[in-house]
Amino acid sequence: ASASVFYDVNMPTFSIPRPGPGEWVNDNTVNYEITILDLSGSGVRGRTVEYSISYDGGKSYSAWEPTNLRRDGEQITVKVFLNFREGQDNFIKWRAMDVSGNGYAQSQPYQVKVDTVPLSYKGATPTEPVGSTYVKCGITLTDGKGSGIDASTIQYAISHNGVSNYGPWESLEMTGSRSDIFVSTPPIYFDPDTLNYVKWRAKDVAGNGYTYSMDIPIEILPQRMNH
Repeated sequence: ASASVFYDVNMPTFSIPRPGPGEWVNDNTVNYEITILDLSGSGVRGRTVEYSISYDGGKSYSAWEPTNLRRDGEQITVKVFLNFREGQDNFIKWRAMDVSGNGYAQSQPYQVKVDTVPLSYKGATPTEPVGSTYVKCGITLTDGKGSGIDASTIQYAISHNGVSNYGPWESLEMTGSRSDIFVSTPPIYFDPDTLNYVKWRAKDVAGNGYTYSMDIPIEILPQRMNH
């Protein structure tokens, strides 16, 4: 008679999760996915897969929560809906055993950054009626402690005839991201003695859609007559 004996002394390993470590998301409820591997071994024991969450930057963690997986395998992908808090202090770590009893193997902590608050606008210029017919319209965009402004999405539109008659959206051809940024249009011609408007829109890095500014009036004074 002969018998085969299989040895497995290596613990399970963890692949990069989705969303990726440090990636910004724009919802407190996150569809989190991670793959646990035990290739060429006895396989991951599904019922041992658990996770723990920290909301204070990794200083303390919750109790281990089961995922209730009922299958074993060399590669197991776990998909769960998890609630995280606004900001950058969310961390999650995982642990699991293999079928032969190695473990618990524990993953490194993975950061999840949440930004559900859209950006805002302040400090629009000019603030008073101007005597020049060519005007640079400026504004400051801010995202506080959020993911930052995606500069490539900043656009403006001009109306020469009330708040219901804006022209097409124009881009500033900027790149990168910042938490605060002042931008301005090229010099734009306005007729003397008119009331015009400019409006801005932009997205943040987390993808919270376009946030629109208010209609900002640009008043042009009548031309001075030379007597």
